[in-house]
Formats: sequence, C-alpha cells, structure tokens
Amino acid sequence: MLSPLESVKQLRASHPYIMVGVLALIMFFVITQLSAIVSLVFALAFPLLIVFAHASFRLRDTSAKVNYHLENVKLRNTVMFTLLNGLGLHERA
Repeated sequence: MLSPLESVKQLRASHPYIMVGVLALIMFFVITQLSAIVSLVFALAFPLLIVFAHASFRLRDTSAKVNYHLENVKLRNTVMFTLLNGLGLHERA
C-alpha cells in the first residue's frame, strides 16, 4: 500500500506532462481569479486601514486634553462653534 506522498511521487515520475498540464491549469485559474481575490482583500482591509489611520491621528496628548477642556468651559472656540454661531444656530445644553 502506497502512502499519498509516495503515490504522488510515482504519478509525477510516470506522467510528467500531465503534472505540468495540471500545474498550468491551476496557475491559470489562480491568475484569472487574482483580481477577485485582490478586490476581496482590499474591500475587507481598507476599512480597517481607515480605522487605524483615524485612531493614530486621534492620539490624545497633553495639548489635545487642554484644548478639550478649554472648549468645554468656553474659553476657546472651535471653528465649528464659530461657524454655527455665525449662522445663528446655538448649541442646546
């Protein structure tokens, strides 16, 4: 009784052209499906990339914390606050 590895080796030795043809068909299938595979990986990975990029830009350092507290006590106005105030839209408490 031959093990699967030995039977593959025997098949490769006895029919080399068939193995080359099978390998060529497999590579053809992989290459034709490569655009779909890349699209799938990009569709899954791109949102994660955006999330991580946004998180890295939102790292909290000391100046960001100080600015946050100054905006809360109305000592410093943000651009959005100035824009909304100019349009007459006031925030609700």
